Amino acid sequence: MIKLGKVYGNLMVDVKPTNIKLVDRAKRIIMAATGVDFATAAKYYEAAEHEPKVAIVMIDADTDLANAKAALKQSDGFIAKALKILK
Repeated sequence: MIKLGKVYGNLMVDVKPTNIKLVDRAKRIIMAATGVDFATAAKYYEAAEHEPKVAIVMIDADTDLANAKAALKQSDGFIAKALKILK
């Protein structure tokens, strides 16, 4: 999973939130990865079109949705590489 870009630090960030429990988990992953509070994580989760990886990049790079998605695409889905592109 690490080599596929589905893990960031010790967190499984490539979650597909298909039910309420996974939506809550996705928000908590965003919190743990970025250090923001739950309300901020929820706001970015919505702004990132329910994609935790995009939300993490948006928060850590202080960027918008389009730039975060473009950086993740360019980095083959690896958050750390996307952040290097944006910083």
